[in-house]
Amino acid sequence: LDWWQNEDTDYPPEDYEIFKRPAKPGYPVNVWTYIRLDHLYEISEDDSTIHFHLTCRLKWNDTRLRFTPSHPNPGCSLVSSRNHHQHHQSRSRVAMLHIFLCLLFFVVNADATYRIVKPSSIWHPSLRVLKDTAHNEPLETVRIKSSGEVVYTAHYDSKVWAEIDFRHYPFDSHKFVVDISSYRYSADRVILNMTNFDPNRVNLEALSGPMWRVVGFNQKSVPNKRTVYLDNDSVVEMELFVKRRITNPLVVMILPMALLSILATSPLFISIEKFSDRAAIGATGCFTIVMFFFVVNEYFPKMGYLTWLHYYTIFTNMYIFGAFFATMALQVIHRKNGGETELAWRERSWKRNASLVSEHQKGVLDDAKSQGTPRDFHPKALEDTPMLGNSSRRDSWQCFPSLYRQPDQ
Repeated sequence: LDWWQNEDTDYPPEDYEIFKRPAKPGYPVNVWTYIRLDHLYEISEDDSTIHFHLTCRLKWNDTRLRFTPSHPNPGCSLVSSRNHHQHHQSRSRVAMLHIFLCLLFFVVNADATYRIVKPSSIWHPSLRVLKDTAHNEPLETVRIKSSGEVVYTAHYDSKVWAEIDFRHYPFDSHKFVVDISSYRYSADRVILNMTNFDPNRVNLEALSGPMWRVVGFNQKSVPNKRTVYLDNDSVVEMELFVKRRITNPLVVMILPMALLSILATSPLFISIEKFSDRAAIGATGCFTIVMFFFVVNEYFPKMGYLTWLHYYTIFTNMYIFGAFFATMALQVIHRKNGGETELAWRERSWKRNASLVSEHQKGVLDDAKSQGTPRDFHPKALEDTPMLGNSSRRDSWQCFPSLYRQPDQ
């Protein structure tokens, strides 16, 4: 690797001017640009920023940096291999193969030899990511080929401010535009041109994060764009299309509130005489949705406007409280229309069940004895008779415990 490194201490030349553009006066420098998005870390709802890592690769020609590559010296390897051949005849084939590979590598890569220099020692466009709030220094590397072609690579860990609309949260999708330009030169001095970019070759799933999924990525060159710094700035636009992963909000917030709404509706299907049961279920739904709202409030974006989830939560609260008030109103209307109270209804049910049981008990017991299985008779047989149904089973246990005995008794 010695012939790839900067062997000469006087490179770049002493008369090289760092701040002079490698172009004729009055002509811009054509810089070919390629941007690769490495990973999307997060999208912050609190400060409206996107955090990502990207790599920028620039290419331009600077004739002042041409040099003659130093060739590798296979003769040393040849002499060394001959000495090994004299002492170790068995290694001759390995040595000849080594010499052949060195020569082949030099012939193939003769035009690709380059030198690695510090970015501060040569001219470069000095890229910047607009609206970057992190202000992290990029990791830069510069390689110069013997023909004068400069390959500049910079790795950015940026946190860019962006206008994010969360009105459709958690079913929101966004489009972010990140501008990359030169902070030293305008479009009449440096033009950032795009290389051949194919969006279909981008692995979108590898760019996605745990909360967001990248659905599209594109980049284009805008020669004259008005930015906050210049009126005619040469900009490379990176377009990023993302969509939120819906699994977590759906399981944690949306489905539980839907189940609470179903629970609040169930008192309307309970007998109107059972006021205590209807009131207990309705009150439980109201208290639960209020406490649940304070728990899921941490998941809401800290915005001044309401999102879709806010409207959904408000509607769910109104629905559950409305079902509870409807239960109370139906009870009041039932009382005003001459309806019985729960205690009066239970007393009347007990008396009705007592008369029905006394009337049919003898026939049911005689049928059981006629079948020859008096010990297998169980009070569950009374549930199939007309006088006792499932709705009055609990009342019969409380008022007539003597009727519900074990089979052995």
